[in-house]
Amino acid sequence: ILGKTNLSEWANFRSERSSSGWSAVGGQTRNPYDLSRSPCGSSSGSAVAVAVRLAPLAVGTETNGSVVCPANVNGLVGFKPSIGVLSQIGIVPIAHSQDTAGPITNSVASANLLFNAMRTTDASHPLKPGKLQNKRIGIIRSATGYLPELDKLFQQSLDRLEQNGAILIDGLALKPSYPDFRADSYLILLWEFKQDLKQYFSGLDNPLSTLDLNGLIAFNKSQPEKELALFPQDIFERAAALTTEHKTKYQAALTRAQNETRNSIRTLTKSHKLDAIVAPTGAPAWSIDYVNGDDFLGGFST
Repeated sequence: ILGKTNLSEWANFRSERSSSGWSAVGGQTRNPYDLSRSPCGSSSGSAVAVAVRLAPLAVGTETNGSVVCPANVNGLVGFKPSIGVLSQIGIVPIAHSQDTAGPITNSVASANLLFNAMRTTDASHPLKPGKLQNKRIGIIRSATGYLPELDKLFQQSLDRLEQNGAILIDGLALKPSYPDFRADSYLILLWEFKQDLKQYFSGLDNPLSTLDLNGLIAFNKSQPEKELALFPQDIFERAAALTTEHKTKYQAALTRAQNETRNSIRTLTKSHKLDAIVAPTGAPAWSIDYVNGDDFLGGFST
């Protein structure tokens, strides 16, 4: 380990108005290409450290976008492994059904090397030229159309895939088939965060082992000038307000959301005989804004 970096406060899950890269301990991590712009998060410092060549690679963690978004806006490669491939031990949780570590590096080859080193079993094969020959890749364009420059870069990447032998299947779409998908997804995060955080604290070998979410909220309130000066803790408070009556709703939401995502991807890949699906990760870095918070635009996350 070369060092630890400054991350987004509580993985950007404390407030709807949180600013990526800010923490009460380390202050504001900035995008090295433009110091007025966001490094994204929550693995903000991890990506910036690699971008400025302080380290050749870094390990981030992701629930939803916290590896791929910082990699995107800092000009790097990052990916979120499938849940269960890597151990979750030691990861400060948001939701056990979605949390995982993942590599952030300067190249696809380096990301592959780091990922293999992180796995308990290395069952992969090295990257080789020609591996894309006749591979069928589905293209999702629903996150394009926001910025002409981004669309141009996306198309250039698609052209390179095609030049290396891939068969592109264009005009595909992935979107939820039921209206409450986002509400279900949010409930899952809130419920698992409250339960998983208590379990995480209880496993610590120090006085914090008795802490829970309510205690964390109280701690922040006791130091408002340090912890709450820039944005509140509304997400914490929503999660803390959940009671045992919400458990059944959570379990139903988890079943619906997992079935929806798995079936949607399975149906798309099967009907078009796809080997992979490609979409833009996100837009360029937005300006740091302590009033309104992060301004995510377009892109796909996990």
